[in-house]
Amino acid sequence: MDGRCENTHSMRDVFCATEKRDRVRTRGVVIGFISVCIVGFLGGRCSRVFIAVGLCLSLGVPCVASPLPVTILADRVLTEKFLGFGVEWEYEGLPAGNSVGDRFLERRWSDMTNRVDFMRPAILRVMHDARMYTRLENGRFVPDYESPRMRSVYRILDYAAAKHIPVVFGEWWLHESYRSSLSGLDDPRWSDELIVPFLVYLRERRGFANIAYFNLMNEPSGLPVEFETWRRTVLSLHAALDRRGLVGKMRIVGSDGPGDWCQWIGKIARDAELRSCVGAYEYHLYAHLTADKWLPSLLEGRLGPDELALRRKRVNTCDPKGKEKPFFMGEAAIGDGAKDDVQTNRFSFVYGVWMADYAVQSMCAGQSGLIAWDMDDAMHTWGGYGSLGLKGWGFWNSLAGSCGYPEDDFNLRPWFYTWSLLCRCFPAGSQTLEVSATGDPAVRVAAAALPAGGVSCVVVSEAPGVRSVLLRMAADRGGVSLKEYRYFQTDRRRDGDGFPVAAGSRVRVELQAGLRVDLPSRGVVFLSTL
Repeated sequence: MDGRCENTHSMRDVFCATEKRDRVRTRGVVIGFISVCIVGFLGGRCSRVFIAVGLCLSLGVPCVASPLPVTILADRVLTEKFLGFGVEWEYEGLPAGNSVGDRFLERRWSDMTNRVDFMRPAILRVMHDARMYTRLENGRFVPDYESPRMRSVYRILDYAAAKHIPVVFGEWWLHESYRSSLSGLDDPRWSDELIVPFLVYLRERRGFANIAYFNLMNEPSGLPVEFETWRRTVLSLHAALDRRGLVGKMRIVGSDGPGDWCQWIGKIARDAELRSCVGAYEYHLYAHLTADKWLPSLLEGRLGPDELALRRKRVNTCDPKGKEKPFFMGEAAIGDGAKDDVQTNRFSFVYGVWMADYAVQSMCAGQSGLIAWDMDDAMHTWGGYGSLGLKGWGFWNSLAGSCGYPEDDFNLRPWFYTWSLLCRCFPAGSQTLEVSATGDPAVRVAAAALPAGGVSCVVVSEAPGVRSVLLRMAADRGGVSLKEYRYFQTDRRRDGDGFPVAAGSRVRVELQAGLRVDLPSRGVVFLSTL
């Protein structure tokens, strides 16, 4: 997790920019009302003009009533093979006294997989620790692949394999007790005796051929590990994978962050030997709502062009095969509201808007996907939530009703609504498309051509007031029918399980002519032919 995620901006500070714009419209309500009253004392032909202007202002609508024009450029593909949206999901089972991963599985597993079935994540990140699958005996690493600590991991990997979901699999870190048996992190024994034999077992004995990526060390630059040490460790891992015939079946990812404070993405892309071993670029980023010394503002739409797109361009420019390699976010969340490794905003409606906004800016920046942090509050301890010190970032808490956590803690949090729709509406294999800017820093649009034909669009507004967008596609697709999902504070339809339900359908839409999308307040609209 990104160590610089804690941010203490107040909600008032966060929304000050959009509030100022909307206060202008509020003043217009008063002015407009006065204008309408004045025309009662006026005669002549000008009265109709005063009435029109007055009514426009009194409704809080700008006098220029046209919606924001947006063009989807169907012939300009940003990402040819989109990986899609996913989520982090694992239960560590460490230390030995932490049996979080075993307490709920039988009781909650069916309900959880029903929710994940609906979500349809395109990718999962599943992390583990060498102490979970081996024992250390007199300096020797002894395989213990059926260890009780691996039960929950295998259950998740079994689920992913059955649903054909690619997995980013990896090791958090090498514990000090194991490191003391090696000459250093870059000792080839880590790969030769621990990592690679286990991966062979998982693929050949367990059938987990869907482990598509391997993540060596979580956030190494923040541990801290020197870049040269990490580089040698990656080269050793690649050589070990090659000896066992796994190169080409599984890609090493990097740098994994946290953030790109140390510019490791560029260092990888410029290093000919290292970039030949790294099959996909990724890092972790906990977005900041307002600009600071670390990151540009999410709410003002600057995260995409000023952070994400710059790194995508750097990879494409410095790595001769960079354009062909996926570049995704290995952990994605919002930093504001994080305290003691708990996201205090996860219960709020607005967190669902922020995460959708993050996704839109990522797609428009040419990234290949995002993996949200994370699925379930109960995944990790060493945080600050409740009696077990959970890291509270999830869609739910599977320990609800036990250990002092309320029963309703298992209810879906609002941000499941937008993240599940992102997963469903923008599946793996989509082509993300260039979209023109709206001209309003609080409103953004992303779009994609779908693998089986059709199109999906998502419109996000961070503005408290009314906004409208006119979507056009610069290509003739004929009349299309689009399901419309709406996520607003007082308008988000759900079924009995709490899953999103379409608000309606737009039938036989001619996208070349334009489609108007109205947003009454801060929120998100999804439109999809799926």
